[in-house]
Amino acid sequence: MNSLKKFFTFKIKDASELLFVTVWVFVICSVFGYVFEVTVSYLTIGYSEGHQGILYLPMTPIYGLGFLLMLVLLDRIDDFKPLTQYLFCSITGGLFESICGLVQIYFYHSRSWDYSNLPLNIFGLTTIPYAFIWGLLGFSFIKVWPFLRRHLMKLKNRQTMIFTRVVLVFLLSDAILSTAICIRASERANGIDAHHFVDEWMDQVFDDELIHDQWPGMKFK
Repeated sequence: MNSLKKFFTFKIKDASELLFVTVWVFVICSVFGYVFEVTVSYLTIGYSEGHQGILYLPMTPIYGLGFLLMLVLLDRIDDFKPLTQYLFCSITGGLFESICGLVQIYFYHSRSWDYSNLPLNIFGLTTIPYAFIWGLLGFSFIKVWPFLRRHLMKLKNRQTMIFTRVVLVFLLSDAILSTAICIRASERANGIDAHHFVDEWMDQVFDDELIHDQWPGMKFK
């Protein structure tokens, strides 16, 4: 547990608090990311494209994971000047978005975003302006974190810990299923036949029409 305390810098007391904080920060920030992207879509293009990162929940997990990463690094930048903190969050967010894009391309043979047509893009995986937006969001998050943590801890009790574990199981199940059907969709796009009955089941239940409706911006290699 001491090693966890040294690595996770949001002043955890025990493993249950680590679980509680991690799950709910991920949920809150992923839902925020979904609402943020939908709002930006409406303001910029007049309609909402698919921004739901997993199958059944209105969440964009890259925001949840990105803000958790910034939270892990929080104490390491707590003494920095505000401008330095902002730039640190910008670099961290932009780099994290790029790494997520690379992982999706090379392991899942698909991509959910491509910024190649935007100015100041970096290999089409992020852009300098988007990195600055990550900086603004990350900087704001670490400033409101003490307030958020106090109120989260007020909700932590035996019943909410049970609920947290249920939520975690559902999140993991949704993420695993979403990953599996995206991998199978990529195989179909490349003409690979079903290997077994699970592939056949996914081809029937999660066909290309559903994939397009769920993730219209996803492109397969």
